[in-house]
Amino acid sequence: MVESNSYTLKSLTRSTLGWGLFAALLVVLRYGLSAEILEQVYSRGLFLKIRKLLDAVFAWWPFPASAFVFTVALVFWIRSIYKWTKYVNMEDSSSNPKFEIRNPSSSNVHLSKAFIKASAFVLALTRGASMVVIAFLLLWGFNYGRVALPDQLGLDPEPLTTSELWEELRLTTKFVSILRTQLPLSNQSDYKSLPLNQNTQARIRATVTKHLKHIGYPTNGLVRIRMVWPGTLLRFNTSGIYFPLTGEGHVDAGLHSLQVPYVMAHEMVHGYGITDEGSCNFIAWLACTRADNIYIRYSGHLMYFRYLGSAVRRRDPEGYAAFRQNLPPGVLADLNSINANNDKFDEIVPELRDVVYDNYLKSQGISDGMASYSRVIDLVAAWQNERLASQVKPTAIGQGPL
Repeated sequence: MVESNSYTLKSLTRSTLGWGLFAALLVVLRYGLSAEILEQVYSRGLFLKIRKLLDAVFAWWPFPASAFVFTVALVFWIRSIYKWTKYVNMEDSSSNPKFEIRNPSSSNVHLSKAFIKASAFVLALTRGASMVVIAFLLLWGFNYGRVALPDQLGLDPEPLTTSELWEELRLTTKFVSILRTQLPLSNQSDYKSLPLNQNTQARIRATVTKHLKHIGYPTNGLVRIRMVWPGTLLRFNTSGIYFPLTGEGHVDAGLHSLQVPYVMAHEMVHGYGITDEGSCNFIAWLACTRADNIYIRYSGHLMYFRYLGSAVRRRDPEGYAAFRQNLPPGVLADLNSINANNDKFDEIVPELRDVVYDNYLKSQGISDGMASYSRVIDLVAAWQNERLASQVKPTAIGQGPL
């Protein structure tokens, strides 16, 4: 039996419809199931098995598996589109029996090649998009619908007043100032002497998993953090990213060494199933500031200081400018060095990136969008208030009973 143009287009239509319906079903489940069901069935069930599977397949690779997987997926997608559209480029389809039109009197004969090609292109594109949605949701995306971290911890975070922000900033400045004097630097700006290596990543993973377990989150698997070419992410105003298809976190190699531990911790938290950016920042702060390594602890406190500084500057710019100038020389040098390092990488269409990512987060149920990153301040305050209410007092800077 000879295949016809109509039959080929119908095959692609059926295939696209099948993948599209599957993707639609998963989307309905994602938004239709309750947070409690998703928490138990997916986040604390299926996802833990997926996490182990991804590690078994990709964790041992000596280079980012994401680059390979992304390239293969892109090639497959392009090849699929080409496969379904190439026959309309033939000068005479009847010369090729594979695409011979079986019934010349059929109305399909009158369909123009351009229309068939456009239809096949749209269908193949839609099928590929459906596959991406399916892979994203199954491998990680359902975690967006789980019970929110504040609810799981019994916290009720509220925005801090300006006076409360100032109080928190001054307290954090004390921690940062003391820890800064303990950093193993040969001189004030010798950041290359910081121990940024695989051992640092192992230490961060140890403290992240320890504190995730302590607050009741399972930590199956071994989330890897891959360093990517300097500027790859920073030019899009992004320091790190998590890739669900391989279960790897990625950190821009051009990032300042004082930022790397905190960003690594943030991406690891994503890898263990936490999706909300503010929650990831909170757990990164919790894990880093209680690490047994001065470098990691300082990074945690300094990054939290920067969030506080930005919040205070928005409300009291003149007051913050004066406050910043009176910071200890080492801390001020670090802040200036971070800013100077970020300025090396010119941003690419920053407005577009912000709009796209902000809307993406909101579509996943994070109402604050990109502003959710700064919610770490409210979460830390709520956490500390809860500890005070339980009469748990710190025993050392950045450490103590949880």
